Amino acid sequence: MVANKRRKDEQKGKDKQKKDDQQQKQQDQQQQQKNKPKDRMSKENAEQLLNAATQQEKATQQRMKKAMRQSGKKKLKKNW
Repeated sequence: MVANKRRKDEQKGKDKQKKDDQQQKQQDQQQQQKNKPKDRMSKENAEQLLNAATQQEKATQQRMKKAMRQSGKKKLKKNW
């Protein structure tokens, strides 16, 4: 009877150890997923970046056109 009780206690200990190991593995996996950087950006984020780049390019083109127009006017003036 004492041997049966010991076996049951040993089995309970093994079962508890297995559960603890499984929980630890799950926690480790969750932690790794949190720490892992995302490999892909969302579609919305990509669209925002593209729109920002497009607007910046338009602004740059407008500045360049304005600068070219202003420099062109100065060259046309003659002081005779």
